[in-house]
Amino acid sequence: MAPQHYWLAYAPPEGDIKSILLNHQPIEKMAIDLSSGASATLEIVVSPNAATVSVVVHNANGNPTSKGMAVLWNDLELYLRETDANGAVKFTNLAPGEYRIAAWENAELAYLSIPEFRTRFDAKKITLAEGSHETIEVKLISKSASDAEIAKLQ
Repeated sequence: MAPQHYWLAYAPPEGDIKSILLNHQPIEKMAIDLSSGASATLEIVVSPNAATVSVVVHNANGNPTSKGMAVLWNDLELYLRETDANGAVKFTNLAPGEYRIAAWENAELAYLSIPEFRTRFDAKKITLAEGSHETIEVKLISKSASDAEIAKLQ
């Protein structure tokens, strides 16, 4: 590898990442600094007891909807999943911790990644323990509501 900065792109097939150490020091935001050119040791610890969140998204009439994008996030990570034909979404291999979840109708993906945009809406707060399996129901945020907030950000 050339001596430079790298972004680590790794997701275990099962479980969640408990820690990532470079030369016995935790790394932040999956950034690895190999610019010194010296050899390095990368250690990834995976927990086999990851949490799972199953979500059903309901439209304004209370029916499951296939027209939604469910978004689950915490301070470090953001997960986006489109609902299936039954309005369902499943998030797997999650680390323990506090998360928020909401679902938008046809929202612009670029805005869903902006924390300031997401905080303008009521998101459900959930706390996941190691190995927990949660089932959550959320109400779809309409396209008109998200468009109104996008207009305020521009």
